[in-house]
Amino acid sequence: MPPQAALALTEDRRRCTGESHQALCTFLTNPGQPLRIPAAHHPEQAELETAVFLACCKIGGLSQHPLGIVHVRPGEDQLALRLANEPYIIHYWAEFLLPRLTDDDEFSDPRDRILGVPGLRYRRERGGIFLYRPGMPASILLTGFTPRSWDRIVNGPLADYDLRLKADWTPMERAAYAAATASPTDPPSIYSPLLRRIRATAGPGPINSTGNWLGLWGWWVCRAAGWRLPVSRR
Repeated sequence: MPPQAALALTEDRRRCTGESHQALCTFLTNPGQPLRIPAAHHPEQAELETAVFLACCKIGGLSQHPLGIVHVRPGEDQLALRLANEPYIIHYWAEFLLPRLTDDDEFSDPRDRILGVPGLRYRRERGGIFLYRPGMPASILLTGFTPRSWDRIVNGPLADYDLRLKADWTPMERAAYAAATASPTDPPSIYSPLLRRIRATAGPGPINSTGNWLGLWGWWVCRAAGWRLPVSRR
């Protein structure tokens, strides 16, 4: 295949994921067909990606990397995210993802009793931090930083996030998960594909922070360059 033709077939995916053309060439198996971005194969994978997006979309910050994500490697059974190797990025990802109990009373909505992603656990793997939910076919691999930097944060400022030490789900986490999956306002059919294409929200300049917020009419994605995009409606 001519080099220019191959570049054209990977262009859309490179813009959406930040992957390099060289890394994508091996996936060009259908002549003349643009390289697609695979969807999550299992519903549990899409649910985990949705929970991670909604937890981390509050990071903000002035960065050329939306949510601190340098590039995405989407697979049917796993999602790999390369984060910017900045201490505040790693700190906020750990802080917003790892689950812990709140001080709300027992009569509160289960989702208000858990901060972070219910059921989320992690382990160190070669080259990164492996995020998963016990007993579910869902995982996200975080790379771009040394696992030691993650450990310093988790065992230091976040040492009281004790749910991360549980081998299995706690009853409160299961209740929060059940409530979240039953909610029509946070559909994985929107947020999982959005996370897999998050680099499409990055602009060409050095400061293009992607911000996300829940407004009266649903979730919005915006960029420092000025545009806003509604991603769901209530």
